[in-house]
Amino acid sequence: MIDEPVPVPNVTHPVSSTTAADTDNPRRYRGNSRAYLMQRLKEAGRDDLIDKIERRQISARQAAMGLGWVEELPPSNDPRSHRRLFARTKAFGGPQPSRIAILGELWLGPNPTGSIFNSREELVAAWKQYGGEAMAMWARGGRRPAGWYEFEAPPGLHHSPYATERSRLYEAGVLGIDEAAALETEWRQAFAEAQALSSDAERRAAYAEADIPSELVKRWSAAARRRRARQPVAPSEEVAATK
Repeated sequence: MIDEPVPVPNVTHPVSSTTAADTDNPRRYRGNSRAYLMQRLKEAGRDDLIDKIERRQISARQAAMGLGWVEELPPSNDPRSHRRLFARTKAFGGPQPSRIAILGELWLGPNPTGSIFNSREELVAAWKQYGGEAMAMWARGGRRPAGWYEFEAPPGLHHSPYATERSRLYEAGVLGIDEAAALETEWRQAFAEAQALSSDAERRAAYAEADIPSELVKRWSAAARRRRARQPVAPSEEVAATK
């Protein structure tokens, strides 16, 4: 962000460091303090922007950027940079924060240092505009983007930890038929591999690591016990049992 506002030529005070007008008014085109920018807005007749500044809707610097008096580097990953851009967009129109930054928050939720949005209204508008794209990209494999939990999830279904998200969404019945079937196939394989472990404790740990829903563990365990009960006893085992 530069320190000096970009000079804006006008008829009364042409841009020149040697003109008499500039000598008579040494304040013009110097500094970027709030007081200086407010005075310049007053001279420009931008009472509408002065009102927004006094209402804390935008800052004096944001107003100056919107008018092209001050330049700013492209938004960084700092959410505050995107919030400032949202505020200028609302006041002047023009570009919003990058689509990637918006989609990132709709997918993962706000950055630990804060949201890129200034208000709930901005978040709602972003979901209306980009929610379909976010769902197409990340609503798969038993996962859902943060925006889905905020706007579309059934009441009481909050964003689960990553390790248990898939089983919770499966148990809530909100997954598509094909999506749920693909997960069941994956979980069934993990369940079968766990049967080779030597103890119940090890098997339970394997089920938890694979995030197999408890209802599937119960169903498949019961089926495994029934299969074992139906298996014929080997002759050698019968002889050993009679001794």
